[in-house]
Amino acid sequence: MEFLLFNGLLYLIAIIAVIGVFAPHLDDTLMQRVGLACICIGALGLASWALKNDPPFVLGLMVAGVAFFMVATAFKLYKQFVVMKNKNDRRDHNVMFLKNSRKMK
Repeated sequence: MEFLLFNGLLYLIAIIAVIGVFAPHLDDTLMQRVGLACICIGALGLASWALKNDPPFVLGLMVAGVAFFMVATAFKLYKQFVVMKNKNDRRDHNVMFLKNSRKMK
């Protein structure tokens, strides 16, 4: 069970890192994207190492912390993106309403 949880968290870290590297709407610097790519490669390498060896508890704790941090950051960015999109949609709707009401007069 611990093995599946450990590798599952590593794969989750790798997937979120890949999404962060290639997401066009994120305003990251080149160094941040390179850092995320290194995290992805390291997580995949650690997952393949864990197939053969039993990882120590401290390493599992670190991986869990990184996974929770990445999921929380991804959720926060997703929420900000959705809120901004909804604000822009409402603003566009109000502008269209005002334009149409002026035409009716």
